[in-house]
Amino acid sequence: SGLVQRSGKIRILGSMALAIAHTAAGSFDAFCAPVPVRVFDMAASLLVLEEAGGVATDLKGSSLRSLGAQLESRTSVVCAPNRELHAIALRALGG
Repeated sequence: SGLVQRSGKIRILGSMALAIAHTAAGSFDAFCAPVPVRVFDMAASLLVLEEAGGVATDLKGSSLRSLGAQLESRTSVVCAPNRELHAIALRALGG
C-alpha cells in the first residue's frame, strides 16, 4: 500500500521549507512532494536536513545534489530524518 494508506497522520503545512525543517528536527517521519517542485524553494531547508543527518532524494532515490539551485530546476522530493525512514518512504511510494 502507498504512503498515505500507511500513515498515521498527514499534515499539509503549505510551506515546503517548513515541512522539510520539521522533518530535519524529527517532528515528521517523512516529507514528500511527488510532483516537480522548484529546487530553489527548498535549497536552504535541504541543507538544514542534511546537516541534521537527514536524507533527501527524488522519487527514484537519486541524489538532488547535481541539480543546483537555479530558479528553473524542478524535481520530486522525498525527505526523512534518517536513512531507515527514507527507505521505508521510498518503498511505500513505489521507488
